[in-house]
Amino acid sequence: GINGNLEVNSGCTLDLQTNLLTGPGSTNSFTISSNGWLRLSGSNNFPSGIETISLSNLSTVDYFADLNQTVFSVPSPGYGSLFLRRVSAGNWVKTAAGELIIQGSLTINDFFTSVDCNTISANITLTGNL
Repeated sequence: GINGNLEVNSGCTLDLQTNLLTGPGSTNSFTISSNGWLRLSGSNNFPSGIETISLSNLSTVDYFADLNQTVFSVPSPGYGSLFLRRVSAGNWVKTAAGELIIQGSLTINDFFTSVDCNTISANITLTGNL
């Protein structure tokens, strides 16, 4: 876990694979700067227990796995760009855990990857490109 602040700088990628990143402690933050990437390959492993989450409108979060994944509801202003992808095989569902706000682009890999917003009646607000 982190106890303090963690920033993914411009041009860097934090690949959590299937690992969990938690924020135990009093005050901590997770930031992705412009042109920073976060790749998630677990079923539900967006960083959790963190008081402040700040994603640049030019950052990217990539849900990249051959399994069903929960897409975290990032507080406003939301995601920069959001990628929902599979690695190679199968039909996989990426389920919104709440409202999804996307400032940049939303990329859904192919027709084998679907997005479920109905489970909790979530909305997607997209101010960029689909």
